[in-house]
Amino acid sequence: MIGADDYLKLIGIFITLNFLRFLMILMFYPILCRIGYGMNLKQVVLCAWAGLRGAVGLSLALMVSTSTKIPRHI
Repeated sequence: MIGADDYLKLIGIFITLNFLRFLMILMFYPILCRIGYGMNLKQVVLCAWAGLRGAVGLSLALMVSTSTKIPRHI
């Protein structure tokens, strides 16, 4: 059964992933400004926010679907 603590963990993981992604993009911000088209702070925030949609979200879904600890009906 899914309880309130599971939802809190999920929210914590979501916030942590977004924060870490923003931190990593911010660390490479000087390099990103010098190559390609360059980036400004708005684009850094957009990249950090949009990062969970796509490959990362798909890999998380695959991890959940193959986990033996999570009931199949979920």
